[in-house]
Amino acid sequence: MPSGSLTVIGCVDPRVDPSDVLGLKLGEAAVIRNVGGRVTPATLRTLEMLSKVVQARMGGPRPGDVHYAVLHHTDCGITDLAAFPELLAD
Repeated sequence: MPSGSLTVIGCVDPRVDPSDVLGLKLGEAAVIRNVGGRVTPATLRTLEMLSKVVQARMGGPRPGDVHYAVLHHTDCGITDLAAFPELLAD
């Protein structure tokens, strides 16, 4: 389990390392990466599954606050998908 209470949602772009950008140490936060760093229905399902893993491992909900960060960046390739709105509909 992450040692901290942060979950980061970011882009898969290899130029952007969420841990480096946010100064996180290995294991300090959960990081979910997808095209464009978007919160999609699939991202929400992943967050729900992660919460169940935490509950199973800790014997209940994680104590304390939970924090989320959505990390975007400049010159993101997702803008090239504007010509394919069916891919972005969800």
